[in-house]
Amino acid sequence: MSRFVISLALIFIIGSLHAAAPESLPVAPPPGSTVLWNGHDLTGWRIFIRDKSTDPKTVWTTDAGILRIPGKPFGCIRSEKVYSNYRLHVEWRWPSDPGNSGVFVHINGPDTLWPQSIECQLKVDNAGDLIGQAGYDFAGPVLKERKWATKVAPASEKPAGEWNACDVYCHGDSVEAVVNGVHQNRVEKISANTGNVGLQLEGAPIEFRNVWLLPE
Repeated sequence: MSRFVISLALIFIIGSLHAAAPESLPVAPPPGSTVLWNGHDLTGWRIFIRDKSTDPKTVWTTDAGILRIPGKPFGCIRSEKVYSNYRLHVEWRWPSDPGNSGVFVHINGPDTLWPQSIECQLKVDNAGDLIGQAGYDFAGPVLKERKWATKVAPASEKPAGEWNACDVYCHGDSVEAVVNGVHQNRVEKISANTGNVGLQLEGAPIEFRNVWLLPE
């Protein structure tokens, strides 16, 4: 067999292995982390749905460690425990057309569609915006009648079907957002530095996996 044929065979084998490789691997929780989503049910979370006629059990499913949310009706899931001073890691992807969702930190007050909190935006092309919801305050600009700090770097999201990683760092009176390893935002002088964390249902099908929190 000629060297040329052998080289072609090797290229084919390597290419096949690359094609079969996962598009991106989950980021393993570091030692000392708290795994917030157990991979099979919503133990440790409570769910709020704006449409009271909808059974909350019908708006989420799981498969192979993936939490699938249809996005409608609107609502959110919220951790039962409160946290402060941590790194929150959330992986998400759009199974079809990219849409809108978000990650909440420092949730306080009653369950609502947009609870009092800082939302790290996951909306397509805007992942990394930090928004003060329901009167939540921080040092920054006002946009659409609320505190809203837009991301500082070009969009760092991946195409639909590929997994993204959102890391939110909450330290004292500051919150930072990192999307796929790109620093996108930081706000300071926040009005509350402890609370629940949450994931948003906002109209578009979305999938989550590998949700954990590391105290810092």
